[in-house]
Amino acid sequence: MVNEPSSKPAGSSAPPAESSFDRHSGRHLGRQFEREFDYVVVGAGTAGCLLANRLSADPANRVLLLEAGGRDDYHWIHIPVGYLYCIGNPRTDWMYQTEQEAGLNGRSIRYPRGKVWGGCSSINGMIYMRGQAADYDSWAARGNAGWSWQEVLPDFKRHEDFYQLDGGGSDPLHGHGGEWRVESQRLHWDILDAFRQAASEVGIAGLDDFNRGDNEGCGYFEVNQKTGIRWNASKAFLRPAQARPNLTILSGADVDQVVLEIAMGLVGRKVCPRRRSQRRGCVSCGKGSAGRFGPIERSFWPLVQSVVRRFFSAPVLGRKPSSTEPVLPCAGRWPGSGRTCRIISSCV
Repeated sequence: MVNEPSSKPAGSSAPPAESSFDRHSGRHLGRQFEREFDYVVVGAGTAGCLLANRLSADPANRVLLLEAGGRDDYHWIHIPVGYLYCIGNPRTDWMYQTEQEAGLNGRSIRYPRGKVWGGCSSINGMIYMRGQAADYDSWAARGNAGWSWQEVLPDFKRHEDFYQLDGGGSDPLHGHGGEWRVESQRLHWDILDAFRQAASEVGIAGLDDFNRGDNEGCGYFEVNQKTGIRWNASKAFLRPAQARPNLTILSGADVDQVVLEIAMGLVGRKVCPRRRSQRRGCVSCGKGSAGRFGPIERSFWPLVQSVVRRFFSAPVLGRKPSSTEPVLPCAGRWPGSGRTCRIISSCV
């Protein structure tokens, strides 16, 4: 069972019973906390903020958004160079570490994951990268209807606010007027310009836009910023929807398990009396609870286990583990889970 947070700042009054309370900021959210919801979204990261926005756009949907971290009110989140103070900071980062890797000369390195409204979009390098068109097309070719590059492109364009279209016009691969702001970097260094020139001299062409389906090339990334300030998923999707009466947001909410029953429910710690998603479902978009992978990360555990290893006991959704993988209770079998996950990394 789960209980409402008891910790509160000294001198503050206790929030009314059955009300939503932000443990991190100590602010009462001021709205009656319902016991039943149509949708429970676990994790207020990039995907969770977007889903909470879209689901609550229908006034008939009662939506609960749970986030283990706190609000994105830490000043370093919004200053672009501030990621240096957010990564490795337990206020905003889950503080994961890799195993010692032979290929890294036995070193263990950080594996940053956002623990705050906006998730990783609040602590990352702000690079806007859709990925390779060939990957999307391969997913569609394997039977995943609706996942080809041309089929997902309208969704990318719909929520995009691309800076090159500020003065009007159109672009077949970019949109304007959406919530997700994309701008050119304000940073330019002579050494990076020289590196790009050197790359072109050995046959690696310059590239100004890494979101046209083919990422081969060398150039400056476009970023999620607005007038030089980080534009995270909280600003883009969550804050505009925050005042909706059918959306309840609870910070400091650790979710341990999704209970697969006829009426889907959640089991967690320090949240509130047990909540149910009565009619529709529970959508997990993030971590879950401290020191553990959330259901989404568990779904591609076979890929991640060689990089980050954590131990947990809650049942998971995914494919049955092989003899070399950790044996975990499997509540629902999805044989292809995690097989085509892509973790994108870049280096200079």
